Amino acid sequence: MLLSLENFAGRAPAIDDKKLADNMASIARNCRFDAGVLRPLNDVLDDGAALSQSAFLYRDRASMIWTTESSYHQAVGGLIPTDQHRRYFLTAQSYPQVKSSGTFFRLGLPRPAKPVLNVTDYGDGASILNVRSQRYVVTFVDAWGTEGPPSAPTDVVEVGKDAVIELDLSGVTISGQYNMGAGSLIRIYRTNTGNNGTLFQYVGETAYPATTFVDDLNPNELQEALITQEWDAAPDDNASLFPDGPLQSLVELPGGVLAGHTGNTVFFSEPYVPTAWPYYHAVSAPIVGLVVVQAGLLCLTTKRPVLFVGSHPSAMAPVQLEANYPCSSQRSIVDMGDFAVFASPDGLCVASGNQVNLIASEFIDKETWETVYQPETIRAFEYEGKYVAFYGDPAERKGFIFDASGGQNALTDLDGLAVDGHFYDPVEDYHYVSYRNASNQWRRGVFGRGPALAYTWRSKEFLHPDPVSYSCLRVEARGYPVRITLIADGITRQVIDVPDNRPLRLARGFKAKVWQVQIEGTESVSGVFLADSMAEIV
Repeated sequence: MLLSLENFAGRAPAIDDKKLADNMASIARNCRFDAGVLRPLNDVLDDGAALSQSAFLYRDRASMIWTTESSYHQAVGGLIPTDQHRRYFLTAQSYPQVKSSGTFFRLGLPRPAKPVLNVTDYGDGASILNVRSQRYVVTFVDAWGTEGPPSAPTDVVEVGKDAVIELDLSGVTISGQYNMGAGSLIRIYRTNTGNNGTLFQYVGETAYPATTFVDDLNPNELQEALITQEWDAAPDDNASLFPDGPLQSLVELPGGVLAGHTGNTVFFSEPYVPTAWPYYHAVSAPIVGLVVVQAGLLCLTTKRPVLFVGSHPSAMAPVQLEANYPCSSQRSIVDMGDFAVFASPDGLCVASGNQVNLIASEFIDKETWETVYQPETIRAFEYEGKYVAFYGDPAERKGFIFDASGGQNALTDLDGLAVDGHFYDPVEDYHYVSYRNASNQWRRGVFGRGPALAYTWRSKEFLHPDPVSYSCLRVEARGYPVRITLIADGITRQVIDVPDNRPLRLARGFKAKVWQVQIEGTESVSGVFLADSMAEIV
């Protein structure tokens, strides 16, 4: 009688241990199965740097920017081609930010206070053809040349040809963390004759801060029209405008468009203008997070998902998906390339096209999912085409890997890794993480590049019709020792540190109907064989 374990697979807690396929596991911790053998996963390789919980790669390895924010955020960089200021944009607890050269500023510019008008010379109004009514607005332009939305229009003034009007700009000031240093401006626009007082055209500009500006231009001397009328900044810490808080879930859509949310509203930026957020749509439930999929922008909520489709942010159309899968955790949302994966209260879900479906229900039952894997705490990322997730407090050092295409190898647990933040460096093919080391310090490291982790793999419960006894053991491995634990009828009967691939005699004196084999170590194992005679395993 021979018990042969040669094709190792993952676990499925949704299935009783006696009903598992013969190669599947009741415990699979820190295991890999992708080489046809049982192998260990690798630890995090320490990168030699202390870190809080966030890191971000800007454009290329030589331009890597490390951040040290203590809270989770999402970042987008390289949005503006040939950006000499090397700006990147991110969410934060207080307000969305833009960072450049190690300094952070608020993302976008506010509407200025309207200027006060003083007519110095009413001009020639003798002919009715020379009389005109005009209003003014002003905008801020930061040191990067980014222009913000206009002020409220001034009162109407009626003047004639060659009129001179002085604008009092002493009240046109800005407070807060904006980049209004050297090179920042105030721009002045006014209405022109014949445009019904709604189109504002460029008059001129002055360095910020300023006290006055003199306008002596006639209508034919005005220049381009104002285009920033609706270019409000992204949702920030202004509670009167945004009671649900600042922008979250910053993602980049094709065409240089950014998207984010607050409360139950999705906001979109102007294409390639990440400081201007004029477009928005409300959905019927609070939003948990956003992810870009092939069909458009998937908005995951506390109720059903909503898909936004459209070629321009002004034309985005929401489509309510017929899938009753709320999202449990913003940080569980992962773009896997052709599809996205997120955690719901019912289990892991995959979103592809305009379809959302459960993908792990045959492996993880709902009760285990809720009580063990704690979906509301999941933080995850993509690694080698697999969904790598950590749950609970990082100090618990618990996680799992799920491979949607892995079949019986789909699920394995992680143990001993306290991982929080992540980003992928495509140049080096490194998955950088922020993690707690053995001394409980936050460090920067590379996932899967460190030494082998100690793994544990326990077989299914092999049920025999009658009690049996095994007398011989052989282990085929790349290296030794390999620890084998024999469990019979639920009792640990023998623990053996196997030194090589030669057959070993086992302790006798008992029989059992239910047998399990547990393998532990850091070496690759290709086979474990139990028999009741040496001839069967030599």
